[in-house]
Amino acid sequence: MNSASSLTDFQALNYIASNPDLIAAFGINISSAISHYDNHGRLEGRSITTFNASGYLAKYSDLSSAFGRDKTLALKHYIQNGYGEGRTASKYLLIDENIFGDIVFYEGDTVIFELEATRYYRHWSDLNYHLPGENITLFRNAFSSLTRFDFLGAPESLFNYTTIESDGYARWEYTFLDDGIEEGPEDMAISRSASPHGGISFNLVIDDRSNLPSVSLTDFQALNYIASNPDLISAFGINI
Repeated sequence: MNSASSLTDFQALNYIASNPDLIAAFGINISSAISHYDNHGRLEGRSITTFNASGYLAKYSDLSSAFGRDKTLALKHYIQNGYGEGRTASKYLLIDENIFGDIVFYEGDTVIFELEATRYYRHWSDLNYHLPGENITLFRNAFSSLTRFDFLGAPESLFNYTTIESDGYARWEYTFLDDGIEEGPEDMAISRSASPHGGISFNLVIDDRSNLPSVSLTDFQALNYIASNPDLISAFGINI
């Protein structure tokens, strides 16, 4: 970590991965990314979290086999190889008993919901844990405003039975329907048939992509921005 910076090394890599122009300009150069964010990116409102390393690993089995759950290696792979190969990262939510607060998704997003299933008992009266290869399901509490009809294809239930994978995780992948749900907070409570920690409650905040803030530059500002950053001069020339 660069102690003088507002970003950790991991955040700097995530910043690069979240901004395609920086992938071309910096590669995995953490120092350049930190300097760019501190001097320009923060003021421009650039995201440091658009790219999700966990979603990237969850989407590609070859990467999860190679890197396990190492998000730093996943970021480096995306910057150095995956972006050029046309790979993308899925939106991602780890379902865990410690989840709290608002989780933001957008209409049209494809989201991977993931549970570390082998941490939990099969039933409260059975002290045996779930194992890879077994089937598992989750249940949406009745008062939740989020239903299966908010997802493309309207699954039979919100979290159908699925097989626990070899890494011990169960995964459900859904796509939010455009305009299929009301914008604003969607109360969501999830429970398992049994667990050592009980149910999970959190809010999913659903928004329309048209509400995303945008930052635009005039042609003059764009040229001045390039001229102020030697790395961008070599990367972009006068490509506004």
